[in-house]
Parts: sequence; structure tokens; C-alpha cells
Amino acid sequence: MSRPHDETISDSKLAQLGEVPDPEQTIADDHRSSEGMTIQMEQGEGPDSGQPSGSPRDVHGSLEMTIADRNAASDREKSDSASDRIDATMPDVGSEAVNGPGSFEGGVNFGGTDQATGHRISRLLAEGGLGAVFVAQDDKLKREVVMKKLKEGHGASANARRRFVREAQINSQLEHPNIIPIYQGGDGSDGQPYYTMKYARGENFKTLIRSYHHEDNLGVSGSLELRRLLSLFMATCQAMSYAHSRGVVHRDLKPENIAVGEFGELMVLDWGLAKVLDEPDTDSPEPRVVADTEESLVNTLAGDIMGTPAYMAPEQAAGDGGAIEPRTDIYALGAILFEILTGHAPHSLIHTYTSEQIHRWDRRESTMRLSGGSGQDSAIETLFNSGKQENTIELLARVRSGVVPSVADIAPEAPRALEAVCSRAMSLEKADRYATASELARDVERWLADEPVSVYAGNWNERLGRWTRKHRSRVQAIGAAIVVVAVVAVVSLVIINHQRQLAVDQRHIAESASVRAQEAERVAVVNRKLAERSTFTADLLLLQRDWANASILRIQRTLEKYGKRSGDMGFAWKYWNRRIEGYPSNFEGHQAVADVSFSPDGTRVASAGIVGTVKIWDVVNGKETFNLAGHSSSVRCVDFSPDSSRLASGSHDKTIRIWDTETGDHLLTIDNEKGVAGLSFSPDGRKLASSAGMKIKVWDVSTGERLQEWTAHAGPLMNVAYSPDGKRLASCSFDGRRKIWDAKTGKQLMVIPVPGGIPYGVDFSPDGKRLASCSFDNRARVFDVATGKKLLTLTGHTLPVVCIKFGPRGRFLGTSSGDNTVRIWDAKTGDEVRSFKGHVRFGVRNVDFSPDGTRVVSGGLDGSIKIWDTNENQDAMVLAGQVQRVQRIHLSPNGIQLASTNSRQPIVKVWDTQAGAMARKLVHATRVTAVRFSDDGKFLATGCGDSRITLWDAKSWKQVLTCEGKSGVIQTLLFHPKQKRMVSAGTEGGIKVWDTRTGELKLEWEQVPGTRAIIFSPDGESLVTAGDDKTIRFWDPLTGKETRTLEGHEAKISRLCFSRDGATLASAGGRSGVVKLWDVETGKNTDTWQCQGRGVSALDMSPDGTEVVTTGVDQTVKLWDRVTGREQISLRGSGDVQFSSDGQRLIASDVRSIKIWDSRPWTPRLRAMSRARGFLAARRSEQKSLEAFKNSIQLDQTINEMEREFALEWASLYWNSRR
Repeated sequence: MSRPHDETISDSKLAQLGEVPDPEQTIADDHRSSEGMTIQMEQGEGPDSGQPSGSPRDVHGSLEMTIADRNAASDREKSDSASDRIDATMPDVGSEAVNGPGSFEGGVNFGGTDQATGHRISRLLAEGGLGAVFVAQDDKLKREVVMKKLKEGHGASANARRRFVREAQINSQLEHPNIIPIYQGGDGSDGQPYYTMKYARGENFKTLIRSYHHEDNLGVSGSLELRRLLSLFMATCQAMSYAHSRGVVHRDLKPENIAVGEFGELMVLDWGLAKVLDEPDTDSPEPRVVADTEESLVNTLAGDIMGTPAYMAPEQAAGDGGAIEPRTDIYALGAILFEILTGHAPHSLIHTYTSEQIHRWDRRESTMRLSGGSGQDSAIETLFNSGKQENTIELLARVRSGVVPSVADIAPEAPRALEAVCSRAMSLEKADRYATASELARDVERWLADEPVSVYAGNWNERLGRWTRKHRSRVQAIGAAIVVVAVVAVVSLVIINHQRQLAVDQRHIAESASVRAQEAERVAVVNRKLAERSTFTADLLLLQRDWANASILRIQRTLEKYGKRSGDMGFAWKYWNRRIEGYPSNFEGHQAVADVSFSPDGTRVASAGIVGTVKIWDVVNGKETFNLAGHSSSVRCVDFSPDSSRLASGSHDKTIRIWDTETGDHLLTIDNEKGVAGLSFSPDGRKLASSAGMKIKVWDVSTGERLQEWTAHAGPLMNVAYSPDGKRLASCSFDGRRKIWDAKTGKQLMVIPVPGGIPYGVDFSPDGKRLASCSFDNRARVFDVATGKKLLTLTGHTLPVVCIKFGPRGRFLGTSSGDNTVRIWDAKTGDEVRSFKGHVRFGVRNVDFSPDGTRVVSGGLDGSIKIWDTNENQDAMVLAGQVQRVQRIHLSPNGIQLASTNSRQPIVKVWDTQAGAMARKLVHATRVTAVRFSDDGKFLATGCGDSRITLWDAKSWKQVLTCEGKSGVIQTLLFHPKQKRMVSAGTEGGIKVWDTRTGELKLEWEQVPGTRAIIFSPDGESLVTAGDDKTIRFWDPLTGKETRTLEGHEAKISRLCFSRDGATLASAGGRSGVVKLWDVETGKNTDTWQCQGRGVSALDMSPDGTEVVTTGVDQTVKLWDRVTGREQISLRGSGDVQFSSDGQRLIASDVRSIKIWDSRPWTPRLRAMSRARGFLAARRSEQKSLEAFKNSIQLDQTINEMEREFALEWASLYWNSRR
């Protein structure tokens, strides 16, 4: 097959056709085109022949072909190539070339000797439209040659004959080892011209270049192959330098016109376009080549373009025949060097380049234009991206203007020095090119010799590299020394680095160990803190046991143990600390207290100390009024006169002293032969009874005269007491008997024996009909004075009961015991009403009521005197007065108002939690089943069994609006935390969202059957429900769409609550008693607790998220530590439960009451509130009107001003809520 780049094409025809031929085709005039030979490669060589690359071939046949051949090939292959399309438009010579009169078929005597030439033609090597090349045998010299003959049919063409002869003339005169030699020429026997030349077997230079770059792309070529190509190139340069010296310019130099033989010999071929200069190089000793002039060729026109566009110089591309000179060939040599370096001809059509090559070329052109002062942009990349195919005319225009790529544009990795050589040879201006081809060859030779070329000095590292290679021995010596030094340095460095690495490794090991130690320490710290927290929780739970045993000292020690820790101690710790650390009144000043007594006016308390002192205390301000000294031994008893003006004290020093309570003066001393155990003023205050030894003595208080004396018991007396009417005396003794005496005569009226119990104290009821007695058997008893019959037995103390007193109206009894407790009993039923704990050790020695019965004072052997409010529960505030079971409760955000409902009544009770009393009732048409304060506390929503929802103003308590829920019994009411929205749900229908401003129903969606719990997330972004399906569902409250589901419960879910930050959700399984904690962000179950065994009925979390409270079916309220999941405290309660917004109070409903457990530390304000509540609860039944009630408060001398202020503020609440 023929190759289009070897064709000869007329520029005039290109101009006429405007087609796109291959730029590697040779362009000549039309006569030159008619002289070509058809290729007939031996053994079918060609692109499709299958012959290996680089195998020997006839280079003569591979270098000459014509358009006629191409026409025939095009017709056979129906090729779409540009060159084929051009050939098809040429004059119809194809048929003539193949089958016409010029054909050699039958016209050549193969095997016979032509007598005119002396040669015998062996075979046809190549055939074209105008001539043929044969392999012939020179009979005389016995050698194989190549014979080129003009076809017989064209022999008559004078012009063709002249050109044929001229080519032979020029070629034959160029005698150079690298130019194909002409052996013989003339006319053959047939009259046609011929000439013979050397038969060169091998490949053309183009094939070698392509093979090199193909192997280079595969990574298998080396520098030797490039040096071989450059050596061949230098030989070409020398051949052309010789031709130039003979006045010949080749005009069609290209790799295809350079043959390389089997043994490395190089020959420049195809001198058909050669031009003989009129004035050759005068310095050359060689004679000028003589040949027929071009002007003799009648068809040669001025302006014709001759040569191959891919390699021609700009002056050739311009068609300027007069400008042709040796430097035109030097340009072509530079183009050949360009192809050696890049694998591409320098002049190629734009669309044949890659985008990367175009980009580099365009960037260089743009830079050159800018540096040259031209503002015009390069259009190379624009033309490439347009997709338009460039034709040869446009290519030649680029060549003329010098717009051609550089070596670096095509092959950036090419050597910079050779790139510079190539650029010099291919300069646009002839004057800028090498003067001779030899100079070009010398620069390439310099590069091969590692010397600087004349056109490129190189950068400093290139020059250093050359110098190093040139002075190799010196460099080697220096290098050896450096190597020795380097080896020593390296060895030293290795040793140092090794030691350093060892140090680094050791440091890493130490750091790793440190990290592990830190992690272990962190884990240990976590575990220690967890263990400490577990111990703390367990100890808090044990406080319940200690409280039950009145082990106050143990409780104090436990609280002190943890009280020094930083951070919030939580509700449980603060709750216990409040219970034992502060009381409404607490007096300290004795080492131990043997007896206490309330003054009949209720303003003072007297106390007897075992070290011989008597003290009088002001109850109102809690301060000590007098310290009465005079006794020389422990004081055993004290008693106020009925008018409170005098105080009697009895001591172990065998004296009784009378004191003025207003001045503290000592009035009288009564001597006794025994230590005094008990004292009692007669109701008129004129007499004083004493018990000492086994005798009872009666004294005149004014004079100290002994009025009566008798032996009362067989053993030491413990106590003595006057009856309210003053007619009788009661006594008790170690002899185990209780006796009643006639106070006037000393006659024994009744003996009350109690087997097994030594009595310790006696007291008459205010009506004188009952006698109370306490004893060492841990019991107290009440007897009928008239009959001596035992009416009650009071049990509950765990140690001996050492004192017993009736309350002022006889409704209650007070006892004190060695078990450190004070207990209040119902004097009619014997039930325990209150139990007060606070004395630390050694027991409570005595107890006494205030005249109004609102307080009780106790003195203990621990040295403390405590005054208790009899109407205040020590463990919790109790909001009583509920007729039915409390069903729902909700505390307002400010913690003051509490709304409650019961199971049957159509009312909502609103309580003032500070006053401890009901503030108002909200009456409805049907029973109220749901109640809820808004988050800002401004409104209260109530829901009823008739589906009606009412919104109340929480300040004026007027109805704001009413909504008809149509949901059956309303079970849930919720306010949106941020929007003016309210959610309701009942036993029927769906979940409804209401506008709280208009009462308009905004949204409704069907709730999951069996829903039992509904709450808002703290941010209001989700509404969460749970129930019988054992799942927790999150809903968008604005759309009613379900957003997520949590699963994990194995039983029905009854309650839900969020931590205040919304990060944790707690859920309780109703009857299972299981509580689960969930991470809201991840939806993972983080903890599971087994709480109340019989089921959880309510659930809440402390504001700080550290504690969870539950109420159970077992009617207990349990507080759980969230960190450990352990129980901290168990309280009595059931139903709803809620933390106050500050987390300091805990509210739960009980059967018919509401309990509020307080953990706030005692302050004067809180003490005043407590005292005011107790005072109001006791006094409200004594008055007949609210006005009288308030007046009594104003006049009362037993309360201070802060207490009075609260009492007056709350008086109307207590008055309206009285039974």
C-alpha cells in the first residue's frame, strides 16, 4: 500500500481544490507529479504486509510513488483519507499508468541483456505512472544495481525526458559516501533514458525514528538508540554540507528521503527537486555541479511551491524560488532533528496534535506575544477547540508566519540543548539559522561529546554536570574522599541516629506507658467516682434506717462525710440535712438537760441542767433570757407557777429554789433532806408539791414553810403532779406503783399497779379525769382516775419512756424517750400523730406543751432544747382536707400554686404551697380528670369527663376560653413550651392541637390505641407518646407526622419524662416496674432499672438530670440516682409526682392528701413560714370570725413579727379552709 506523505502534489491544484492533503506529501509542479513510480515492494512489504519493523527492504521502492498509484489504491480500498480524496481529483492518469500505452507489461525483456546498457533486468522493484525502478544485473561488473527507466509512452515528452536527465546529472556529480551514487546513464535499446544507481537494502530514516519513539513510549529504548539517530543525522548534515559546497540545494529533505542500509550506511535520496545555485560557495575547492537549467523546463512557473509542507522552510512555503539557498535545507535538517526529538514532523495539521500539546504551544505563543508588546491573543487553542480541520493552504500560511510548535511544546522532556539547536536551525529568518550544515552537525556532535553547544549555555546544574563528567578522575578522587568522610559521617550518624532512635523508642514506650497509665488512671478515677457515687447512694439509703432508729448522730456523720465534696449534693442529701440540721427553734447552752417547762403564757421556756444551772429562754426570739445559778449540784426538775411569774427548781443538792421570772432574782430556798426528783405547782400557785426519796412534801411558796409531808412509796419517787382542780396529787415510784392522793389530807385514794413496768412520770388530763403514766417498759398508759381502769396503752418507743404530758385541751399526749424521739399521740385513740427526731444521743429527758398546744418543747441529755410545731409534719408538708383520692396534681412554674383533682368531685383545688392551705376552688360541671399549668404560669388548663377543656387566668381565676374536645374523658393536657398551643387527648378521638388565644382547633391526628403517656420535648420540637404497644413514638406537633420510634420495653408503657435539657428521655413500664433511660439524639437505651416491683404509676426527673423519682402501686415514692441507678430514698406516697422547677421540692399525691418534701436549708424566712403555718392551723378553730382571728394574731405574744406577717397574710386562707 502506498503512503500519502510520500506523494508529490501540485500547489496549484491545492489552491484550486481547497482540500486537506497530508502535509507530509511532497508538493511539486504537475510535470514532476507525472514522473513518479508505482511501489512494488518485495515480498509484499508495506503497512499491511506483516514484515517486521526494521527488516531489510528496497529503499528505492519505498521512496518514490505517484498520484496515479494512489488513485488505484483509493479505488480499491475506498479510503476516506484526505490524500485519497485529493488523488482522485488529479488528471486521469491512473488507467494509463496501469493499463495504458506507457505500461511495462510485455515491453521489458526480463532476463535478457540490453546491449545498449549492458544490463540484464531481473525484476520490477517499483512502478509509477511515468516510470519504473528495476533490479538489474550489470553483466560486466557482475553486480546488482537499481535501474530507473522512463516509460516508453512518455519518452516522447521532451519535458519529462529533460527532468529525468537533469536528476541523473545532479545526482551523478554528487560523489559523497552519504549520497546515493549514480553508476551509469544514457539511452537504452528502446531509446528511453535510464540511469543505474547503487542497490541499497535497508530502511528509511522515518522508520528508524518511529521505531525509536515507539520503544521509548513502551519504556524499552535507551540513550544508545538516540545517539545512533543523532549520528545518522550528523552524517546527513555532512552530506548536505557537501552538496551545498557543490552549489546544490535538495529542496525536499525529509526522513523518508534518507536511506539507512543494513550495515549502518546512510544515503540521501531523491534529488528530483534539487536546485543548482548560480553562485555556489566560493570557499569550496569542489567544482560547481553542472546541469540543465530549470528555465529550460517549459512548465516550471514562478511562484510554484515545491517540497514537503511538513519539513519545508518558510521561503519554500512562500513559493519564492529566488530565495532558495543552503539555509533552506538547514531548516529542513532542523525539522528532521525536531522529529528525532519529538517523534512528530514540525509542520502538522492543528487537529493532529493532542490537547496537552496545543495547550503548551498556545501558552508559549501567548507569552511571546505579550513580551513582544502585542496585545493579540493566540488563536491556536481556539482553532483546535473549534473542531475545524486545517487544510494545507492554512498550514503553509502558518509556516510562512513562523507559527509552529517548539520541541518543548511537543516533547517537554527533550534535552534543552538539542531543543535550542533545533530552534536555531528552524529560525523564521534565514540569517538567524546556522550558516552551514556542518555547523549544525558540530553542535549536535558537541552535545554527544557532553560539551556546551554554541546556542545554549545551559543552567548551572547542567554546566556542573558537564564539568563533573569532564573531570571525572578529579571528581572521583574528591568523591572518594567525600565518600570516606560521608561513610564516617553516615556511620556516625547511623550510630547517633540509632542511639537517638533508641531514645525516641524509649520515649515512645514511656509515652505509651504514660498514656496507658493515664487511661488506666482515668478509668480508675471513673470507677472510683462510680464506686464513691455508689457508696454515697447506698449510704443515703441507709439514712432511712438511721432515721427510723433516730440515730441522728450517725446521720450527721454520714452527711458531714459527703458534705465537704464540691458540686450539688442532690435532693436526697439536702433533704436529710434539712431534717436534722435546722428546726424552727433550737436552743443550746447546757451540757445535758434534765427537765424543761413551758411558761403558762407561752412566751418562755425554762430548762434544768445537770451541771447545776437553770436557764430561761425567750421563745419569740430564741435567745437566752436568764442563766439562774445557785444550785450546787445537778438540777432535776423545773416548773412555772400558773401565772408565769415564778419558777421553782429542784436539785440533787437537796434544795428547792424559787426564782422571779421577770427579773431572774432568787426569791427563796427550801431545804430538803433528800435530792428533789419532781416539782408541781398547785393550780392557784400558792403551794408547791415535791417528791424526794420516798416522801411527798407540800410547801408554802411564799414562806417556804412545809405544809404537809408523808411517806408515799416503798421506793424512791420519780415524779409528782397536781390535778387541774388542785384536790389531788399523783405520784409514781420505783416500787412500780402509781398512786393518787388527797392533796389536802395526804390520804391515799387509789393505787394503780402495772406489772413489769416501773413508772417514770405521771400527768393529769386538763379535765382531771385521766391519768397518764410512762414507764421503763417502753410504754405509756392512760388510766381512768375514777376507777383506775387502764384506758390506753401507747406503744412505739423503742427505749424507756421517761416523760409524758397532756396537751392543753387533753386531745393529745406528748412523750419523750431514751430512743431520742418525741412523739405526739391521739389521747382518745392512742394513735401516734407525730414523731419528732433531732436529739443526738442519750435520749430525750423531758417534754412539755405550750399553753395553746401549737408547740412542744423537749430537752435532751445531748444538751439541746428543741421546740417543735405540733401541726407541722417533720418529714413533709401535708396538704390535707381531700374528701376523695387525689388523682392529678400539677405545680406552677413559680412553685407557689399547686392544682389538684380528685377521683370524683367536679372541682379543682388550687393550693398555696407556701401557706400550706387551699387558696380557691374551681367548680366544673363534671368531674375533672386533667389539670395543667402553662409553662409561663399565666394559665391553668382543666379537662373534664364531658370532653370540655377550660382555660383559666391563673391570676384572676376567671375563665379565658372553653374548648369542646369531643375526646371522651380528657386524660392529657399539655402546653407547647414556646408556642401559643395546647395539646389534648382523651379516651376517644385523636390528639388535638388548640390555639390558646382563640380556642380554635389547629390540628388533629389519630392517636395510637392504648396511648397512656403524652409529653412535649423541652424545645417543643417533638410530641412523644407511649402506651400499650410497648413503643415510644415521636411526632411533629406542627404536622402530626410520626418522625421516629423507640423500641425496647417488654411491657406496656405508662409514663414518660424528659430531662430539662431534652437530651435524656425516661420511660416507665406500668406493671413491670421497669424504667428505661434513652439518649434522645441516638435513640439508644442507655440504662434500665427495676424500680417498684408492683409497677410504676408516675415518673419525673430532677432539673439537673441527676435524679429520677418514681411512684409505685405499692404507695411509695422512690428517688433514684441516675449515675448508678440505685435507690437513694423511699418515701410514703402514691399517684402523681413532680419536682419543683428548682429541683428543691418534691410533690406527690397520697390517698387523700398531697405531700411536699422540702430539701431547702432552713432560713429565718422558712422558719417563720413554718411557725406561721403551725400557729394558724392550731388557732383558727378558737375564733368565731375572720376579724377576730386576725385580731388574735395581732395581739399574740408568742410569735415574732415575721411570723405575724405571714400569719396575717394567710389568715383568710386558713379561715376559709377550716372544717
